[in-house]
Amino acid sequence: MNINEKQTIKLEELKIIKNNFEESIKKLEKNIAESITNKIKLEQIKKDLREANEKFIDAEKVLLKAIKIDSNHGDLLYNFSLLYFALRNFDYALVYIDKAIKLSINNDIYK
Repeated sequence: MNINEKQTIKLEELKIIKNNFEESIKKLEKNIAESITNKIKLEQIKKDLREANEKFIDAEKVLLKAIKIDSNHGDLLYNFSLLYFALRNFDYALVYIDKAIKLSINNDIYK
């Protein structure tokens, strides 16, 4: 093998290395772009959850005011149970649905 053949082989090896490097850069850029997109989506989800939580807190405040006015209102107690169920506070949800059922035995919605 002469020197020109060796140089040609080295040149071909360098081209392969260059192509592999460029392909790796493209994959890296794609992953970075996806990561940024996922981060933006995650931030939006967090924002939406915070807003939803605020709405639940507001709903609870309104219900607490209403229950001071009429603590034996079946629909009010039922709404408390729905609120606490949505918040995954199942103990409170059961307490309020039980009270609603006891006050409104004939209301099938509560059962």
